[in-house]
Amino acid sequence: MAQVQATKASPCWTPNGKAYWYRQEPSPGKFEFIFVDNANKKPRPAFDHQKLAMALKQQAVLSQLDFGQHSLPFTSIEPAPDGSMFRFACGGKQWIFDNSSTLREWKGHKHCQTKNFILSDRNSPKTNKKVELTIVNDTNSTLIKYWIDWDGNLKSYGTIAPGQASATPTYDGHVWKLVTEGQKQVLGIYVTPSQGPVTAIVHECTMADVAWQNDG
Repeated sequence: MAQVQATKASPCWTPNGKAYWYRQEPSPGKFEFIFVDNANKKPRPAFDHQKLAMALKQQAVLSQLDFGQHSLPFTSIEPAPDGSMFRFACGGKQWIFDNSSTLREWKGHKHCQTKNFILSDRNSPKTNKKVELTIVNDTNSTLIKYWIDWDGNLKSYGTIAPGQASATPTYDGHVWKLVTEGQKQVLGIYVTPSQGPVTAIVHECTMADVAWQNDG
């Protein structure tokens, strides 16, 4: 097993807060997924990248794509809390890859995280409880990250490239708005919970799912 190199990538926490993953670049133009169980703090490759690349190449929908073990055709994963399997999307389908190196298609609907997302702007409250927040851009667009201050003004805090994560130190109840860089389309408005660390994943479908749940 190759030694895990040091990285400045932002951690993407599992919902239970007991593990996280990140992408690291062992060399320019190459990347791999790393999984860390918070109990032992030992980073490890999330899965066998070479075996997954070989398994994906056998799928008809992906056979024409040019990729390898350090250039897999997806940029984010959804791990089981214990790291025993990982879900991801590519080729217009959902897949699961487990620790026995078995790849299978997952027929379920991709779950768009909606917890703590809201439909419209809200002023951030004046609070002082610090929360460790990571925002993941699981869309095809570069996102502008705005903090909504207590007067309702938008304060830009940089951008997040597609497939990337951004560490966002913040406070309990503070509101973050994620907007596409070009068309200024709102893809997420997130209210920071009181407990961290927490990861907010912005999908193409996030706002639509929030609207659907509110209507239901």
